[in-house]
Amino acid sequence: GFTLSEAQIDGFSDAATDQKHVPSDWSDQFSHPAYTVVASSADRRIELLENGRLIAASTLSITGSSRLGEHVLMLDKTQEGDLVWKIIVDAAGSLAGASTLSTIFRIRGDEAFTQSLVRRQEVGMTLVITDYSISPETRSDPGFTIMTS
Repeated sequence: GFTLSEAQIDGFSDAATDQKHVPSDWSDQFSHPAYTVVASSADRRIELLENGRLIAASTLSITGSSRLGEHVLMLDKTQEGDLVWKIIVDAAGSLAGASTLSTIFRIRGDEAFTQSLVRRQEVGMTLVITDYSISPETRSDPGFTIMTS
């Protein structure tokens, strides 16, 4: 599966049973980080961000075609409690539907990155897969607001 070794696949199920708090900007007063994984075929790099801050990175290994397309997925929980990737955005020109989900099985980071990712897997984690280059210059400044209520 996505960046997981065979020995770590059970981590998906273990992560699903871990009770986490909601983000601090919600009505609850608990602190909770937002995790994003960004995989770039252009840079052959995969990064793990916590609240927009880089906390882990690896060379990206890709099986099959070097092009991945543009995809955004979010980690969700099934009724059985397993974690699954749900498609949020499948950009025009990208492979659609099941092909989008199969893309996550074509990419992998190194073992240290994988361990860091597995420790943080939870509902709401976002995965961005892109053929564009990624760098600190392409990120928003801290405090950037997408939407307010």
